[in-house]
Amino acid sequence: MDKLLACAKTFESLINTEYRILIAHKNNQIDLKINFNAIDFHHLMGLGKLKDLRIHRDNRTEVFRKILSGKITYDTIKQSKSIQEIENRFEPLSHLEELLDSNYLTFRYRPQNNPTSTIIAEFLLSADFQGNDVYIFL
Repeated sequence: MDKLLACAKTFESLINTEYRILIAHKNNQIDLKINFNAIDFHHLMGLGKLKDLRIHRDNRTEVFRKILSGKITYDTIKQSKSIQEIENRFEPLSHLEELLDSNYLTFRYRPQNNPTSTIIAEFLLSADFQGNDVYIFL
């Protein structure tokens, strides 16, 4: 199966799923909810980094549908000069449900600890995937 399609199918299977994560620390409790929407796949896959391809600015939901229908494939996006920037996302994203169902650590994300980052997030999930750390920012 095309590896871009494999990621999209995994993500599609989560669209009607909601994850609830309860974080408790020193009498404080936070209830996180993670939902999945077709529009989010574009960002998670990093397709916006492929600036030399039209899909980086196309309608995100439509791009997702075209990937699922086979109109956009890995062969389509590997033509980008920036493909190496997202290559490390394929394998973990095709196992996203397993990552979310596994034991992971949740941290409050502090941007001041990484001043060069442009990431806007409140929490960070860290999970092991095949001996490597995978990070999901919420």
